[in-house]
Amino acid sequence: MRRRLAFAVVAASAMLFYYPHVKAFRGRWTALSATRAIAEYIQRVKTTAILEKKPYEVRFTAPATLEVLSVPGCGVGGQKVHISSRSLSEFSPGLEFITGQRLSAVLDPGTEHTALGRICYDPIEGSSLVIDGVLHGGIALGLNDRDTGELHWARLDFSGPSADIEIE
Repeated sequence: MRRRLAFAVVAASAMLFYYPHVKAFRGRWTALSATRAIAEYIQRVKTTAILEKKPYEVRFTAPATLEVLSVPGCGVGGQKVHISSRSLSEFSPGLEFITGQRLSAVLDPGTEHTALGRICYDPIEGSSLVIDGVLHGGIALGLNDRDTGELHWARLDFSGPSADIEIE
């Protein structure tokens, strides 16, 4: 019994000691977690494209919508069929795309980031990155902290003919 009590006291003390640190990083962790969920969603769209052997496009529509379209190819033109839409708030309340001046403010000086308006994946021809002539690009996602007003952000980057996904 004494051992359990001692363990409980030590655990409670540690939690009180680390709480400010946990609270400080909570927004960043939430933004990264939501970005990971979006990466998984986009990966499922790519998997569907492979299984159905036809191209799919995910559009990043401001302020906070992901649209999935069935397309004839990843180039420009052709009839696009709307498959589904998801709000970023489904991944985390308050999540939105960071663009323009806000994007410049959160990136480190000298960081190159090509903001993408879409990512298309054709299982035969590859991703729209190759067609658009972009080596890599991505989207930046932000979450405003209700308590401090601080913007917590994360990047979802795509690269190569397979549109490999990386979270930063």
